[in-house]
Amino acid sequence: MHLYSVSAHPLTSLGRISEVLRIYEEIRLPFAPSLANLSFSTGSMYVFDVPGYYDGTRKVDVGANGIGAYERESMATILKREIWRRWDSVESSRDPLATWKEAESKLQALAHAVLPLDCV
Repeated sequence: MHLYSVSAHPLTSLGRISEVLRIYEEIRLPFAPSLANLSFSTGSMYVFDVPGYYDGTRKVDVGANGIGAYERESMATILKREIWRRWDSVESSRDPLATWKEAESKLQALAHAVLPLDCV
């Protein structure tokens, strides 16, 4: 669910914008810290700086970058698989349609709430 989805929804009006933003934040904010942490740890994988995946030993001849051919090939395969697994878990952790339905039901409840005349 994107911010533009709720802000462009037909039930959103200028008088309701603060409540619409609260609904968006209520649904999306709990998800953000876990995504930021995952992004940070996955970024470390791109530079082979991941505890538990690299033991620091050189298996064969070391290239100019200090990494041997064996490490380069095997670690790239292992880390590629792990990176894909991590992002797949993000995609499956929140069903986009269910998230949107949750937001839309809250927007509908908001639309049925009585607003003060100065907010309309």
